[in-house]
Amino acid sequence: MVKYIVDGHNTINSIPDYIYILEKNYPNCLERIIDDCENYSLKKKIKIHLIFDGNQPFQIPQTNKDLNIFFSGNQKDADTIIIEKAKSMKNAIIITNDKDLRRQIVSFGCKYLSPDEFYDLIISKNKKTSKSNELNAKKTGLSIQEAHWWKKEMLKEINKKEKK
Repeated sequence: MVKYIVDGHNTINSIPDYIYILEKNYPNCLERIIDDCENYSLKKKIKIHLIFDGNQPFQIPQTNKDLNIFFSGNQKDADTIIIEKAKSMKNAIIITNDKDLRRQIVSFGCKYLSPDEFYDLIISKNKKTSKSNELNAKKTGLSIQEAHWWKKEMLKEINKKEKK
């Protein structure tokens, strides 16, 4: 099973979509990255460890068994937890832009991806299979009947103007 260890705040601060939400509401930003990771882990049957610095700002809702969310608290930082997990999961893929962290995890046999690469991966997979995105796409366009009705109405208006 593929295992990802995500440097949460590093990822949030690397992705424009997350930064935009972060500037308005930190808890909403956390919920968004958690949702994105959960959707991806469910669809691809992979394990994701999402690790943040500090204390959790709200009660994290129960997620699927393949998504684990950690807050480092006051005793450790997220990098320390990531290193501990990387040592025990030698084939994990670490998501971070932190060069020092990357150097350390490679020595344990782990690989890494940038947050941008990871985001492209999880969002493209989520968009391809998300029913809510399909429904939203349908809601934004006209149905065939609506298009015919509008075409008929516009032709009526054009004919009225041509007669004047």
